Amino acid sequence: AGMEEQLDSVEEGKKTSVDVLENFYKDFAEALERNGAVAVYLPLTISEDHAQMVLAGVEGLFVTGGEDWNPKLYGEEAIPHGSSGWNDPRDTSDINLMQQAIALDIPMLTVCRGTQGLNIALGGALVQDVPFYLGNKVLDGTINESEFLDLGAPIVHTTGSVSEDHL
Repeated sequence: AGMEEQLDSVEEGKKTSVDVLENFYKDFAEALERNGAVAVYLPLTISEDHAQMVLAGVEGLFVTGGEDWNPKLYGEEAIPHGSSGWNDPRDTSDINLMQQAIALDIPMLTVCRGTQGLNIALGGALVQDVPFYLGNKVLDGTINESEFLDLGAPIVHTTGSVSEDHL
């Protein structure tokens, strides 16, 4: 089950949020280990120097999903229905780790929040609420509704096929 489904079970009183997070990240670690990696949980870093020290003993960095990013990291204020529930210590740590992994030429794999963070670490920004953003673009005439991707249509992979075993 995905993190959201697991967090739904917290609300139903079946698990604590700590159990869910530990199991969620444990699943990632086990998947990496099944494929030959040695998973190491890294401490939160507080500076670039600290991140360099932490990364000195690793051969790769995997940055997982999680909370939203603080919009101040990419020069924005929080908007209604946008980013919420961010974790400033983790944001700072993940940005430090990703920027230093790049500087040290350490391979990196990112998913979800991690991919968004990599964009921020490289100077990019995020759209906090995609439906709100696109709706406003339609209302102000910047785009028209016919330009939207038909969400019911299959996405075609043009460089080959991907077997269901890899999904």
